[in-house]
Amino acid sequence: MSSTSAQLTSRGRPGFVSAEADLGYKVFTTTRPGLTPDLPPGYESLMWVTNSATLIYGKRDAVLVDTFLMQDQSAQLADQVAAAGKNLTYIYITRGHGDHFFGINALEQRFPNVRAAAPASVVDRIANTLAPDELEGFWRKRFPGQIPEGGDYRPAGCDSTLRVGDILVAPTSGGDHEH
Repeated sequence: MSSTSAQLTSRGRPGFVSAEADLGYKVFTTTRPGLTPDLPPGYESLMWVTNSATLIYGKRDAVLVDTFLMQDQSAQLADQVAAAGKNLTYIYITRGHGDHFFGINALEQRFPNVRAAAPASVVDRIANTLAPDELEGFWRKRFPGQIPEGGDYRPAGCDSTLRVGDILVAPTSGGDHEH
């Protein structure tokens, strides 16, 4: 798992509303097997895909944008978020596909006060992803033993802003289109 970090200044930045506060971010990436089981010769590199999750933080608080798909990767993500030393207040989910939200439970175990949130269209798509035919017949079939059992993956619907300390973060999503 790798990460990249930088500082953002909220003044004049689209998507951020604040007085004079600074934000930072850290991008975590991991590689996992792709969803296409049969690839023609010469395309083996397409068997792997990269997932990312972004931690946006202020002085004390943080919002995590998306999680990882597999249990072990989500546990590593929780370790890296904890190492940042911030109070994780929200997990914001951008898409209703399992590779964006199956890590919610691992993060909630590590950060019991965190709240998962997503736009209403994403919450609806998550409900479809959690239907037994898709959850068991698609996700768990392709990733045996790597999709957490039990728990409630469903984030609450949210308005257009999340608070990071005294900073309002306004995440945007292009909708819940396919990857």
